[in-house]
Amino acid sequence: MENNFVLKGEDIFDIKELGRYNTIFLFCSDPLNRNKPDMDYLDEYEQAKSLGFKVLLFSYEDLVEFKKVKLLMSEEINRVIYRGWMLKPKDYECLYNNLADKNYYLINTPEEYVNTHYLPNWYEHLKDLTPKTIWSDGIPEQEEIIDMLRKFNEDPLIVKDYVKSRKHEWFESCYIGNSKETEKALQVVNNFINRQGEYLNQGVVFRQFVELEPTGFHEKSGMPISNELRLFIFNHKVVCTIGYWNGENMNQYPKFVDDIIGELMNIKSNFFTVDIAKKSDGQWIVMELGDGQVSGLQEYDVESFYSNLMKLL
Repeated sequence: MENNFVLKGEDIFDIKELGRYNTIFLFCSDPLNRNKPDMDYLDEYEQAKSLGFKVLLFSYEDLVEFKKVKLLMSEEINRVIYRGWMLKPKDYECLYNNLADKNYYLINTPEEYVNTHYLPNWYEHLKDLTPKTIWSDGIPEQEEIIDMLRKFNEDPLIVKDYVKSRKHEWFESCYIGNSKETEKALQVVNNFINRQGEYLNQGVVFRQFVELEPTGFHEKSGMPISNELRLFIFNHKVVCTIGYWNGENMNQYPKFVDDIIGELMNIKSNFFTVDIAKKSDGQWIVMELGDGQVSGLQEYDVESFYSNLMKLL
């Protein structure tokens, strides 16, 4: 498969153009009952069904542990949108290949998945719209960490990996108040590395901390909560705008999104999310991108999400 085109026999199919009636939603099954959806995605499963979509289940545990996906062969070419737990790129590739063998094609290829799943893959396209960022290739040694810290002078930083931070351990494993205070900074970075353990994705990322328009503080971690929005993007059109911290339907998005749509067109993905935030000076910035299949709805109304998405299929 190259880009969105699938060759079957002498016919070429464009996955993006298959349309609603060839679109299937794929969910993880309940670990204790593989004939039912995972409880965390039950509402989405039922909503997709109620709109007339075919829905399929697979065992997340079988995929991750045994690299198997049990589905019957389809006689038709189908476009598949997965809605479920985050997958490591190798597991996503395994899922993609297993499905393709049975005529089911995920909306994003493995390459398109990592284009938004891994920060370094999208950063170069949006570096003028997002905080200064550097990263390591793999888990860095202490000297490499110190060299990375030096690139930020005395700036405050956020520590994360290619995918996730430990933001709910704000002061212990995420936030560095002064990059020149090496001992304190190393403690935060080492906490992050050790606590991520086997779940650390690819390398360590340092991002310049930017003062955002505040809306409060997290009651447990003390992490600052800001004016942040999540946009789901399908075929480079906005599906919905969600209040990141409360799932509120914002009905519209800031003009900032229209201003950056050209840059977003450079993101090679058919379904992704863009998290944006308003700085304390009133300007908007890009915070994160993610694959739309594994990005949470943040308590957004499930019916609205699927109804909006259906209009773009």
